[in-house]
Amino acid sequence: MILSIVKHEYAITALLELVTEHEPEVKGISFEPPVFVDLALAWRKDGYLSRADRSFIDFIKKQMQYRAD
Repeated sequence: MILSIVKHEYAITALLELVTEHEPEVKGISFEPPVFVDLALAWRKDGYLSRADRSFIDFIKKQMQYRAD
């Protein structure tokens, strides 16, 4: 939705480079120096999580713990 708003020239925004790199209608400029952001996994509170969802959450938790060590 945000990308669509930018494409229609209603706004500019900061997005992950991944979002803009395959969008020929959008000009992306990297920040210098690079900006680091804290990301979070999000899902509906008390919502159903499939086995694949739970496996992905566990994988991410393990990866983040590994990088912290």
